[in-house]
Formats: sequence, structure tokens, C-alpha cells
Amino acid sequence: AFRYLPITAGAKRWGLYVTGCGHVDIPPHGEHPPQGHPACYGFTWQKGRILPEYQVIYLLQGAGVFESAATGKRNIASGDVMVLFPGLWHRYRPSPSKGWRSHWIGINGSYADQLAGSRFMTPENAVVAVGRREELVDAYRRALDLACQDEPCSPSLLAAVAMEILARVFAPVGPDAIEPATQPFTGVVEDRTVAEAIRFIWSHGKRTTTVGDVVAELPVSRRALERRFQKFLGRTV
Repeated sequence: AFRYLPITAGAKRWGLYVTGCGHVDIPPHGEHPPQGHPACYGFTWQKGRILPEYQVIYLLQGAGVFESAATGKRNIASGDVMVLFPGLWHRYRPSPSKGWRSHWIGINGSYADQLAGSRFMTPENAVVAVGRREELVDAYRRALDLACQDEPCSPSLLAAVAMEILARVFAPVGPDAIEPATQPFTGVVEDRTVAEAIRFIWSHGKRTTTVGDVVAELPVSRRALERRFQKFLGRTV
């Protein structure tokens, strides 16, 4: 199942728009690429192709080979994501003995270019091992459901799902994603008063906040709050 979408001027102004999405199931020794796609998306293994957009392909089952001008030839397997970049030659195919199942989404726009320019996704690292993640599978399915509904879908809603897919594939998670200055505040704080103080500080971060402002919100003296911060966070308020 797949669907290609018309691109409106409003969708382009949004900064991120979906050009199409789908699900591909190639059985062992099955035909690849499958038929029925527009001519600009077709390709052969011998010639490869160049797209005018980005595509993010999530391999659910099976294995195969991916090759691009930036990566060279790479073996790919279930749980890998292949990223196709506009203007960059590439080709890919499933292993004849295994076939594969995959989800794909095509995107474009200034925001996608910004992500590429910021090195969140790069042609040199076009294969990302994310493993089997049900939340990512669900996002791809929701994109296809939106694209295939009877009523015209909202480009911005579809773009939001596309952004979720990009975030789940590329956004760093865990301690490495945390800026050093904020890292002490991301874990569970055992002391309730300190936790309440942290919540107050974060929620009032757009204006100048003093220690006195924090103390005024809590049933504790400034001296006691400072002691608790040192004990549980190893730093001053």
C-alpha cells in the first residue's frame, strides 16, 4: 500500500511536507522495486536513481544491500533505517533469499534541509540502526492512514507525524542528549522540597528569578534550602 500526495503552497510554507508514504512487502525472490509507482520514483539496480526529496525507509523484516554515492555499499538488516537524500545517487534491494518488509515516507522542505545542514542526518551516515521499535512502526502506520483517508488530510498533521518519525530516528536520547548545565536536573530527586524548587525554577525561566523568589514559594528557609540542594544535587540553588 502506498500514496503519493499533491504539494500545496501552504504545505511548503509549513517548512516540512510529506510527498508520499507506504508499506512494502517483498517475498523471497520477489520483484523489486514493486510496480505501480510514478516514473520519477522507479529505478533498476543497474542504474540506481536520484530523487528530488528525502525518503526515510524503515526495514521491519529481512535483509539486503544499500549503496549510495556517499556511503558505498552497505549490508542492511531488520531494524535499520535507510535515508535517501535529494540529488544523491543511490540504490537498494532485498536479499533474494530473504526478501523484506519496510515502511517508507518521503519528505521535503526547508526544515528537512535545516536538519541535514545541522548534521542531524548526513549522507555519510545514511544507514541508522534503531532496532525494532513499536512506537516508530506506529508512527509510520499513522502517516499512511492519514494519507489514505477518504477526505483530504491536513498537510500540517501529516508533517507532524513525519517530524515524529525523524525525531525517533535521529534525535539523541539518554545522557548524551543532555546539556552539561542541565544534566543534574533530569533524574529523580529524592527530596520533595528540592524537586518543587526545581520545578519552580524551570517554569519561571523566562524572567529573572532570584533565590528569594524560590524560597517564597516553599515552606522552608533559605539556609535549609541551600543545605538540601548541596546534599541532593551537590550544588547551590
